[in-house]
Amino acid sequence: MIFNFFNLFFDSHGFEMVAAIIGSLLWVLAYILMALKGYKDQTYGLPLVAITLNFSWEFIYVFFYPPDNRIVMLLRIAWLVFDVFNVWLLFRFGKAVQSVPEIRQHFYAVVLFTFALAYLGEMALHHRLADSGGDASAYSINFIMSVLFVFMYFNRRDLRGLSYGAAWAKMVGTGIMALATYLAFLRQGGTHYLLDYLFACIFIFDVIYVYLLHKAGAGAASSLKATASARA
Repeated sequence: MIFNFFNLFFDSHGFEMVAAIIGSLLWVLAYILMALKGYKDQTYGLPLVAITLNFSWEFIYVFFYPPDNRIVMLLRIAWLVFDVFNVWLLFRFGKAVQSVPEIRQHFYAVVLFTFALAYLGEMALHHRLADSGGDASAYSINFIMSVLFVFMYFNRRDLRGLSYGAAWAKMVGTGIMALATYLAFLRQGGTHYLLDYLFACIFIFDVIYVYLLHKAGAGAASSLKATASARA
């Protein structure tokens, strides 16, 4: 059995599948960590627009355009199931943390309208790009999410709802899956400039976000240590 695994791993197709599984599981871990941190801090841990885009994509590519590969299908179902908790956190705590009075007043209508726009936009994009596997839209959403996380950090300097572990899981998980996708492109031939661009941009913004959280966490730890020393 172990020899079969290594043969599968070093085969190009096998490596791509193993990388996809590992990357997908890291994303599941990211969802769990975001949900736990959000519940603890009584807020949501994903940017609002990113939640609507992300959940809409998972719903569409599970129920309307499911993959042929059974393993990939199971992984997408796992994403959808665990992402439900992030959607719940948005509805449960989102209204109270809004800083714009108009959005707070009409919060649920705004969220539902944003979900509707995300769903219709992704369906239109699927047909316009003939994006059968959803790769172009998935990495576009990932890019948007990565940028919004950086802005979310600057809006939440107290790190409320922001999980350092989830940031790492997202960055590494996306990086592994992007590598697998890139290797598949090399094997298939052709040019994929849009996705190559998205891979690079996602990684850059994920690194920025992880750095910002690390710096903020280190600063908070130093402040606590200094306070404890002063009291002693």
